[in-house]
Amino acid sequence: MRNFYAYTAQHFDDERMLQVPHPEALWDRITNFLRNLRGLPCWVDKNLSGTVFGAKQSRDFWVAIFKTGKAPTGKQVLAEPVEINKMIGSPDEGHPVRP
Repeated sequence: MRNFYAYTAQHFDDERMLQVPHPEALWDRITNFLRNLRGLPCWVDKNLSGTVFGAKQSRDFWVAIFKTGKAPTGKQVLAEPVEINKMIGSPDEGHPVRP
């Protein structure tokens, strides 16, 4: 959200983030991101459920996965790192939104 407001040169109040209405364009990007996140193949790989998703993992664990595609243990979780610009992209921008 901060990046969107910085990019559009608008003020963003961290203290009131969810108490103010946001532009439709921001909601579109959030929707695209969540759809793309939901569509990642790692969520349907049953082999990962016992290793990566089996125990509660720390924030740093997930940051490593999203930045590198691999768990700190070296296990490949994602085919590639998560790129925010691709994840918020819409089909109109050449980025497919997964169902």
